[in-house]
Amino acid sequence: MAKIDIAKQNETLSRLRDELARLNVRFEESKKAAGLPEGEVTLDPSEVTPELADALEAVKGAAEKAGRNAAAALSAETEAPHAAAPRRARRGAISI
Repeated sequence: MAKIDIAKQNETLSRLRDELARLNVRFEESKKAAGLPEGEVTLDPSEVTPELADALEAVKGAAEKAGRNAAAALSAETEAPHAAAPRRARRGAISI
């Protein structure tokens, strides 16, 4: 049982590693398209306008929500085999 769990965790880890590599490539491409320099980009807080700060907070919130949703989907995906099989609807019953 433990070997199966470790194998599933290794599969999940490799999928996450591949996804991170893909996202890093997209991020670097986006930085090149925006004309930002290679490496880390820093921003002086005095240069941030209130509109930009609000937009940044909105983007951060959306990214955090997407991350939580992805983590929930991943955990549901790994827990699905342990869940009971879905029950068949009663004959003549209508789903609402």
